[in-house]
Amino acid sequence: MIRRTVVIAVVAVLGAMALFDFAFHGERVIADFLETLPSGSLWEGRHIAVGAPRAEGSGTLVEDVAEVNALVLISDRGDVSVTGVSGDQIRVDYDLTVYAETPALAEEYLEDLSVVAVEEEGSLRLRVRAPEVRPPGILEVEVDYWVRAPRHLALVAVTREGSAEVSGLTPKTTLRPQEEIKGLWTTAYSSSMPTLHVLVSVHGGTLRVSDVDGEMLAIIRGQSALLEDIHGPLWVQSVGADVRLSQITGDLWAKVLFEDLWLVDITGEVTVEAEMADVRAEGIDGDLDFRVLDGDVSVWGLRSGAQLEVWSGDIEVFLPSGPQGFQLSAAAEGGDVEVRALPLEVHSRQDEEWVSGTLGDGRHSVILRTLMGGDIILRGDGGFVVEAVGD
Repeated sequence: MIRRTVVIAVVAVLGAMALFDFAFHGERVIADFLETLPSGSLWEGRHIAVGAPRAEGSGTLVEDVAEVNALVLISDRGDVSVTGVSGDQIRVDYDLTVYAETPALAEEYLEDLSVVAVEEEGSLRLRVRAPEVRPPGILEVEVDYWVRAPRHLALVAVTREGSAEVSGLTPKTTLRPQEEIKGLWTTAYSSSMPTLHVLVSVHGGTLRVSDVDGEMLAIIRGQSALLEDIHGPLWVQSVGADVRLSQITGDLWAKVLFEDLWLVDITGEVTVEAEMADVRAEGIDGDLDFRVLDGDVSVWGLRSGAQLEVWSGDIEVFLPSGPQGFQLSAAAEGGDVEVRALPLEVHSRQDEEWVSGTLGDGRHSVILRTLMGGDIILRGDGGFVVEAVGD
């Protein structure tokens, strides 16, 4: 009986220590766990030792693509740049790097490699032509692409280990799901596959997208992402990257894990799910629907309706006066509600504070909720003079 008691006590102590460590290092623990998850060949990459023997080469490929409606570029390792241009020709400049156990082996294998373009069911696919069996001692092959393609082509650009840049596209046809990326062709907000013109995915690097006209899905598991001047619905999924989205004309869906999301000048409805991430929005002309776990939300210059719900984080909203107004309801469970330059009265009961009322004509519904001790700050510019009707 004594032995059993001692065992139980030890287990309890270890469990308490684990919980204590998770409380302070939970984000890193989860990130480490995600890195161990098997995710198929899409995210696999091999780490090459600094100074490993290598051989480098380059080339150029030019193809007439008048009968093609999409470009498909799926790279295992390397950076990708795609720029839309006028005309019916595609130009591909590329650098090939072979890592091997010896310089001679790298040079020999490099001679067997080339980049080719293959037409498949209306799509042009870029791929590396290589021997069917990779010789022992070859560690990795890296390909960097610089592509200038007709701007009317739809695009799939995936780099499983690298960065990507895309600009100047106005696709005329939608994409067909590719076998290698079917796992990417879903979002947290769609019960079926979305209709897309552009799909871009990066892992381990940065993503830059600008001047794209069409429906787009961007998947980022890397360092940072900047998407701007996008005309059309946009889906974004991000893990571990700071993401800035600006000048978006169309509805936006974003799912973010770790790091932060910054939204600037969006015309359309915006839906966000974020975990362990802060969300900042300004200049949004469309309804907002945010769900955030362990992060803060700030909205500046609210122009429309909003439903913001935060667990373990704060909400700060600036409500400007003008021809349109707001029907407001804000409640902080276990936190405080602060009102600045607005004709609203804060109420409290036990561990909850709340405020409600009508500002201006009340046409936009604004519902704010914080749980688990988060605060709410409401700012005005002093322009609302009509007294609110409090509960």
